[in-house]
Amino acid sequence: MDNTPIPAGLLDPNLSIDIREIVQVMQNITSLFAIQLPSPQKIATSGWIDTSADFMDSGQSFQQWADELSSSISLIGWKTVSIEVKINSDLSSATATGLFKNSQGISVWDSGFKTRFVKKQGKWLFQGDGLISLVRFSAIEEFYQNTNHFLSGVGFDVDPFAYNNGKLMPDRVVTASITGPGLATTLPLAQNEYDTWLGVSVPGAIIGGGNTVYECTALVNWPCLNIENILNNSEYNLILKGISGNILNGLGYKTNLMLAPLPTKSLKSEMFGKIDAITINGQPPKAADFKPNQSMLVNYTFPTSLRGVSLQVSAVDVRGYTYFRIQKPILDLNKSSLIGWTIPDNNIVVSQLNFRLTATDFNGRKFVTHFVLPVSK
Repeated sequence: MDNTPIPAGLLDPNLSIDIREIVQVMQNITSLFAIQLPSPQKIATSGWIDTSADFMDSGQSFQQWADELSSSISLIGWKTVSIEVKINSDLSSATATGLFKNSQGISVWDSGFKTRFVKKQGKWLFQGDGLISLVRFSAIEEFYQNTNHFLSGVGFDVDPFAYNNGKLMPDRVVTASITGPGLATTLPLAQNEYDTWLGVSVPGAIIGGGNTVYECTALVNWPCLNIENILNNSEYNLILKGISGNILNGLGYKTNLMLAPLPTKSLKSEMFGKIDAITINGQPPKAADFKPNQSMLVNYTFPTSLRGVSLQVSAVDVRGYTYFRIQKPILDLNKSSLIGWTIPDNNIVVSQLNFRLTATDFNGRKFVTHFVLPVSK
């Protein structure tokens, strides 16, 4: 089944019984999100999921996974678009790769949704993706609104926080490496200094930076991507390593990039969202306005080809330190967000606001707008 929504109860009768049952289980799970988010208890008692200790999804236990899904607004209206099932030789386990969209018609996962199924007591059950880390590879297009500058690349999102949180150092994921189309050499990753995910590093380092690699241009060299070598559904291999360099995930995780990034030269400002008016109490922000229990209104617009995902705001003080960083989801067709904060330190002088406005097109490709607002005294 490929690229056609699957009507409930109309599965191909020529498929094997096991494959039909697995597809039905996946459809049953997504039906829980048809009009609202289910509670973790409803997910647990659905009867379609293996809630035992064998469950693992991006390093999460069943309870962690259910808690996260039950608060993910973007999953409302979650529907199956296509799904490919492979029954393993033991006939009691299987893998499935699916494409899913929400009520807005936006792809739910950028890298497809790779899952495991197990047959227990004659019944097929969903068992998570089986990975010890969150792994999401996605095409990202970026627009710097102040300077009308563009970048195009791939976000290699690898976050082993949930897994590491329950492990001691010898078994924690500390570094990683990625190989695949567009990469001239192996891409090394290491623990980001300020966050839970892994970022691009120099070989042998244990501290990484950002996790997006951009197209090779006159301004971007190593690491960079030869975008002309990347096709839709390109496959990459991710190796996760411990502190001593020991490999923690066998031969690696094969991860597909559903959509290739666009050539940088093809990007135009009208393809992106735009930050409009920014006010505190109806006026442009001033340094004196940044007091505890204050709020800031941020207005933005999107082209009809995009749907908003999130708005991130960070304030930087006169020393260059981040004063606060807040991220809020954008609900369907929202045109503004109210950002509030409760910061006790009134001695900080804010000098700059940094905005990151994220949206996706209907295929799941990300479009990110960056905007910087200097703050007057």
